[in-house]
Amino acid sequence: MEFKHKGKECTCTNFHTDIMDLCNDCPINDIIDETIPFQYKKPYENLAQTQPFELFEKDAKEEIKKATNKSNLYLNKAAEKGFKGSLMGKYNKFFHWNNARAKAVFEVLENTEKKIYHSTDDFAPEAKKEFIEIYTLEFFKQYVEDNRETITPIEFANMELEQQEARRKECIQNSSGNEAVFRMHCIKVIQSFIDEVSTENKVETKLTLKQIALKYSYEGNQITRQNGNEIAKKFGHNSGDKLFQEYTYFTSTANRKGKPINCTAKKLRNKIELIESVIKIIPEHKRQRAIDEVAILINIEETEYK
Repeated sequence: MEFKHKGKECTCTNFHTDIMDLCNDCPINDIIDETIPFQYKKPYENLAQTQPFELFEKDAKEEIKKATNKSNLYLNKAAEKGFKGSLMGKYNKFFHWNNARAKAVFEVLENTEKKIYHSTDDFAPEAKKEFIEIYTLEFFKQYVEDNRETITPIEFANMELEQQEARRKECIQNSSGNEAVFRMHCIKVIQSFIDEVSTENKVETKLTLKQIALKYSYEGNQITRQNGNEIAKKFGHNSGDKLFQEYTYFTSTANRKGKPINCTAKKLRNKIELIESVIKIIPEHKRQRAIDEVAILINIEETEYK
């Protein structure tokens, strides 16, 4: 479906990742309210009632993916322009409209799944909670390492993903709701691992130590004195100790979003560009904190140096 709406346009010259930061009378909210329920929510509610669940789930996920990709497209366009300028009104509109589009379809999908997960089964809620707490990203990474000698990490992850998706479909068919929820949790963990590995494989240029430190900080991965050398070498550097120092500095929220020491316009601009460069190389679901923090720095720049 295409975006269809005629009316006032957003005239903001700054890009906002939080819709609450838009002006009180911004037309974007009206655009969303006037189009999303009729173009997406209602049609997908009808599909959920008329299609077999597997077919509906496939269609809904494809729509969510398309909307998310569009949203990220305009986020990246805004980042390329430094999150300010005459095009930000347009970018704000399409970013938030596609976010609302994805959210609406996801809500319909989630509500449909809840209706399916209505039966009590042998996989008790207590057991589901226990397994979910165990099956974390770190747990899966260790699982991958244990099998590294026989299969590559990405091949293993794709194989495990396929198995979990098959088990989840069996659970849905058998009305095993609690286990189906657990299998969905496993799928999300594995997909996070695949996204992380894929992002690392896409990094073609050599990252600086600061970029590596920020990347690990935003992704929630640790750099210690013990693993610093190994990580530094992975990215073509020799100084694990220097990397550890940079990581220690950037694990502080205040250091990331605060003004540089002895701040000048140039130093602040360099810091903004540093974080913006890292946003592009971390998984999409880990970007929001970096986006919010660079927005704070941009606001400081506009307030104090423009």
